[in-house]
Amino acid sequence: MEQIERAQAVYPVTSVPSELSLWTREWTVDVLPYCRTAVLPGTGHRLPAELTARQGLPHRPVRHLRTSCPSLGTKTPKYLTDNAVVADIRLSAAEPAALPVPQGDRY
Repeated sequence: MEQIERAQAVYPVTSVPSELSLWTREWTVDVLPYCRTAVLPGTGHRLPAELTARQGLPHRPVRHLRTSCPSLGTKTPKYLTDNAVVADIRLSAAEPAALPVPQGDRY
């Protein structure tokens, strides 16, 4: 978080590449919620409605720019369709906590 905030102070951060795996779940606690903050009050950044009106962008995509996730292994439209169903899966807070602790080295 500190590195992202330092970078944001110098230049607007638009993307934060990260490793998100069973070994690195801490991103879900602080970095992911921070990155979901699309507009920080008092920063002068435009609101999604302003982007839509002034730049001719459809409202829905602007609203969903807050968090994105790569779809690994998506080489064809068929794989994209197959992989897209995971967006509808919702886990309770208990389900990720119930996952076994990873064993072995990270890499």
